[in-house]
Amino acid sequence: MRNKTDRADASLLARFCTAMRPSLWTPPSAEWRELRGWVDRLQALKDMHQQESNRLEAHTATLT
Repeated sequence: MRNKTDRADASLLARFCTAMRPSLWTPPSAEWRELRGWVDRLQALKDMHQQESNRLEAHTATLT
């Protein structure tokens, strides 16, 4: 198939599920979602720290 449409996608997914019988999706637990939120926040803080370190280094380099 060369055309990508919702109907073609639905047909492909239906054939795949009929052939492969994948297990049902279950949403992550509340604990997992909370942990994921903390991990994402920690990464954002690390990124902000790196940005500020880079700004400080660039500022210091312009003074000398």
